[in-house]
Amino acid sequence: MGYYSSLLPVMTSAAAPAPFAVQANEQVASGLVYYALDKNPSTAWQANSLPANSWFKVDFGKEVKVSKYSITTNSPAVQAPTGFDLEASVSGLFTGEQVKLDIRAAQTWVDKGTLQFEINNTNKYRYYRVKFTSGAYSMNIAEIDFLVFLTNDKLLLSKGDKFISTNTKPTTQVIELDVADEDRYIRYGLDSLDFSPVFNEKKHLVATSSVLNTGKTYEHAIEMSKRQINKITLN
Repeated sequence: MGYYSSLLPVMTSAAAPAPFAVQANEQVASGLVYYALDKNPSTAWQANSLPANSWFKVDFGKEVKVSKYSITTNSPAVQAPTGFDLEASVSGLFTGEQVKLDIRAAQTWVDKGTLQFEINNTNKYRYYRVKFTSGAYSMNIAEIDFLVFLTNDKLLLSKGDKFISTNTKPTTQVIELDVADEDRYIRYGLDSLDFSPVFNEKKHLVATSSVLNTGKTYEHAIEMSKRQINKITLN
């Protein structure tokens, strides 16, 4: 039940919106560095330097955990960079203190294509840098994105007089608890649940065998502070 979400907003300059900031070893007037973060594949960060001398660094303004990154080129496949590393740093100096999170070599592309890479990163860093290592043509990158994997640790569902705890991480695990008591509910339940990235509609169904004749009313309380109610149907 997890999903990837971008950690970056639409950048309108190299330092806006704050606190985000982006730098590169070089840029040209028609290919500013922040064009790679403007969510517009028709613009691109361009530099005269070859990939072996190029890097692209993002300051997130706070420490974040990146789980995946993607690169989109603005060039024919044969002109795209073939090698690059993903590095992270707490200080942003990148003078030896950085951690190498991913290494890619001999990459192949399609024209103006996108490559995505999941990484095994368990730590948070404020600064991330893509350090290009090989390629025969100057830099022409349409988009670079950094993403985090979001998930609810467990989903608690009612099942008769028991509860089911569902681990919604990529490896799914279902645990059926023997007793539906308060301690187990607190230990295995979750505080909130957000299905919006996965579903576009939610229905809250209540079954009852009671027949409501004239003069009788039906009442059901719904917590509205944590969900949006678009329609309620009684039939």
